[in-house]
Amino acid sequence: MITGYKQGVPFAPHNYIFFNPNYRVSRILDFGHGVGRNFPALQKLCDELVGYDIPEMNAAYRRLSDSQEITLIDNWQLVHEQHFDVVVANLVFQHMSNEDTLNYFLKGIADICDYLYVSTRSWRDGPEQQNIAQTITSTGLFSFERGSVEENTAVAATPASEAHFELLFRSKKAENWRKQNSIAFNLPHSSNMPNQDLKTISWKRSNTLTRIVIIESGLNIGGAEWFSTLLTKHLDSKKFEVIFFCYDTNRSKLRPYLETLGVNVVSVHDFSRVIPSFDEWMNGTLFEMLGVAKPDIILFPTQLLYDRLPKDKLSKYKFMVRISTFFPQKMQKYDFNYASRVMCCSVEQHDDLSPVWGEKATLAPTGVDMLQFQFSESKKRQARQELGIQSENVVLFVGRLGAPKKRLWLFQKIVERIKLERQDVTFLVAGYFYHYQESEKEAFLNYSKNEPIVWVDDIPPWDMQKYYSAADTLVSTSDITEGLSNTALQALASGVIPVTSLSSGMAELVIHGENGFIVDSVNPSKFSEAICGVLDMPEGDRLAMQQSGRQHILENFNLSDTVNQYQQVICEIMQE
Repeated sequence: MITGYKQGVPFAPHNYIFFNPNYRVSRILDFGHGVGRNFPALQKLCDELVGYDIPEMNAAYRRLSDSQEITLIDNWQLVHEQHFDVVVANLVFQHMSNEDTLNYFLKGIADICDYLYVSTRSWRDGPEQQNIAQTITSTGLFSFERGSVEENTAVAATPASEAHFELLFRSKKAENWRKQNSIAFNLPHSSNMPNQDLKTISWKRSNTLTRIVIIESGLNIGGAEWFSTLLTKHLDSKKFEVIFFCYDTNRSKLRPYLETLGVNVVSVHDFSRVIPSFDEWMNGTLFEMLGVAKPDIILFPTQLLYDRLPKDKLSKYKFMVRISTFFPQKMQKYDFNYASRVMCCSVEQHDDLSPVWGEKATLAPTGVDMLQFQFSESKKRQARQELGIQSENVVLFVGRLGAPKKRLWLFQKIVERIKLERQDVTFLVAGYFYHYQESEKEAFLNYSKNEPIVWVDDIPPWDMQKYYSAADTLVSTSDITEGLSNTALQALASGVIPVTSLSSGMAELVIHGENGFIVDSVNPSKFSEAICGVLDMPEGDRLAMQQSGRQHILENFNLSDTVNQYQQVICEIMQE
């Protein structure tokens, strides 16, 4: 693909060898994009285009174009957290003279893509001038799919030939995963495809989609609902069709967001009226009445709704139950006999359930989108300016304020305690009350007016990053029944140091004294002491703790890993 800029203006490529211009893949990574010479062509082929290069090249592209539709990244770790249908390397590998550097990137690319498309001369820079096609296949990470020449010609080319090739490789990791899960990608192998037909080849999706119905108790910004949305957004749309089946509340902010993702949202205005007629529902009458096809798999993002339903009626379906709220040593009594899998978010949940339910209990920690949640001093200044916060120190509290397990009363006592000791702290509250808690909402509104509190209500989950950016520390006062906390996950990813209670899963997120602090007490003074300790921390210590927190989440609670786990479990269930 020969594209580029002439006097700062992009021009179109001459042709496409492996892509069908009329078919769009989901995601493409342009590896080493330079000044974006491939962007005009690649944008026509995919739903989402990401460019990776050094900061200087990203800055050069931004000077040439004001396009906001392309994501530019200069941090390889952030790229490695994602998945792409195709990685394109156009005139990049030939300039990598250091073999260790090339192998490092090839290994990373093999982890994140289905196919690698290389446009290159036949040899690499450097004293040895090694053959590029041979270098790629010799790693054992890729198999040769097809090219502008046959494989034996490509790997035999010498620097003297000055040959320029366009080559397509398949990631063996992706190939092996599909074999294990019986997923056909419908891309013919090169040995069965004559060269004259190369121009007609495209990446095709299977005609058979797995239809997943997610049954929610409502659509709001609660942890289970937000997890479902993240999962829906990142599931491979070529393999899965997702339908949300829920009742509407007056907090249905996720609905328009889901619909922009192409998700079918079916509302039942009074779920209590549905439960008695569950026989009709499970016989398909209700699905048909609402125009929804019967599901292949049902996902219950919280066990609380699932536990209300007649299990024998569910037995005709394959379904998964995700443990959200956790009641230690009581979960074993839940009836999971008919469930295909019980998805545990924390090790504590898994340890509690696995003695009873064996391999049916599957550990799949909730992940966080590391690209969405980041931190920088410039973002902090901007967020505080937008929120009108002038204090030097900001403490964040996030959650459903009307939920008893969030222990709003404890948070209020912490505010009062810190207020007695210092005047340089603002508490930023991002949360809401349920629609039937008008009196509680009014009481907290009046309370916040007399305290150093900035309260923001009705925040869509996709806008939460700004509030983490504004904060120095997060305080979480949840009781023991809290699951793996989304707020702590997002805070750590955003460089916000958490001070938390010892609720379920929190010890897996917060390493006391290393990336945050755990207070094993309901004593407001203990929380106050820990919070003030964070606010007064020397800058070097604070930065080290921020970096430790983000790295911990990156390695153990990355959203892409969570999505991959769910996709693999779904595929396993479909084979059973």
